[in-house]
Formats: sequence, C-alpha cells, structure tokens
Amino acid sequence: MKREAEKWIKIAEEELKASEHLFKASLYRMVCYHAQQAVEKILKAIPPLSVEDAVFLNSVYRARYPAALGLLPTGEPTKEDAERALHSAA
Repeated sequence: MKREAEKWIKIAEEELKASEHLFKASLYRMVCYHAQQAVEKILKAIPPLSVEDAVFLNSVYRARYPAALGLLPTGEPTKEDAERALHSAA
C-alpha cells in the first residue's frame, strides 16, 4: 500500500472514531459530518462505495449548515440519520 494511502486511512479511522464518540453524546449533526469526512478520506485511498450511500452521505455533509442553507430534507439530522451515516462510513 502506498504511504499516502496509509495516511488517508489513518485519518479516516480517526474521523470514524470521532463519529462514534459523538453518537454516544447524541451530537447527530457532527456524527453525520465526521462520517462523511471519514468516507471522503477513505475514498482518497481506495474508492469502493455504493451510489446510494454516497448520495446519502453527500446530503448529510450539508448538515453542518443551517436548514435554510441546505440541510437534510427533513431538517435536523435525527438519531436514525446519524446511525445510517455511521453505518455507511464503517
């Protein structure tokens, strides 16, 4: 494995751990954000991801902004949204 890929994977693992800890704290917006970031970084190393998961994670990435600026269609991320983001990233 290339050294650069190893670095991307390490950072992606940190993003995923952060997402898991934030889920326990019920910080669902940040769970979604860090899950999306984990996937983005792992894709820089190795790119397999279903189109459905990619589309969903792209939608939750916008969850870091207020609703008027493009949040999930249903508003604030729910616990279920956060669980799905975490599962998609894992």
